[in-house]
Amino acid sequence: MTDAPPPARRFAPRTTTALVAAGLAVVAWGISRLLSLPPAGAGTLAAAAGACGVLALELRAARAEIRRLRSRLTAIADADPLTGLGHRRALNRDLAALAARQDRAFVLMLLDLDGFGLVNERHGRGAGDELLRQAGRRLGEVAGRDGKAYRLGGDEFAVVAPVDGERSPDVAATALLAAFALPFRIGGVSLRVGASLGMAQWPDDAGTLEELFVNADAALFAARAERDAPPPRQFPRLRAIG
Repeated sequence: MTDAPPPARRFAPRTTTALVAAGLAVVAWGISRLLSLPPAGAGTLAAAAGACGVLALELRAARAEIRRLRSRLTAIADADPLTGLGHRRALNRDLAALAARQDRAFVLMLLDLDGFGLVNERHGRGAGDELLRQAGRRLGEVAGRDGKAYRLGGDEFAVVAPVDGERSPDVAATALLAAFALPFRIGGVSLRVGASLGMAQWPDDAGTLEELFVNADAALFAARAERDAPPPRQFPRLRAIG
């Protein structure tokens, strides 16, 4: 049995920069010897070559840092500051990307919290903000790896999830509403807050993304009217008009 080769040695960025500079200086010295330059000229050429090498490495590192910061700023700009979920602009962008694929159906589910205003009145806006944060975490967990949750504003949220043979829209909606079955623990107080949900499926229920939003919002409005209906609950889902 042969021994595994030793792992490649990695140098710290500063060490790498110094090695490159030294290597370029040696190359420049060799060129100066070929050109028969005087010692002063050879030294100047070697120093310039080393400086150019260092500058090239620093520029590459700066470009990498700029890319990292740009990606970080984009993520911050797309996130709701209270819950950390994507906001409406991120939702619009993601929906456009999904619709452009034309190879996979998905469902847009809109939700709002039942009794959120009462929580603000009785326990204060701080408790209301904490409720939104906890609700956002629950929705994000239920949406899972394939889906994604967003906060649109106030107590209104959205979830986008793929539609396939393993998970129908009604199954996804049931799982989302089940996330509100357990009480929310806020400031030592146990609060029970439900949710209403309406959804529309792409491309079956809409020909444009604007129509998808309109239909899902109309379904949410209908769900609010039916939230006191006895089980089993039906999740309103509007078909495309026309």
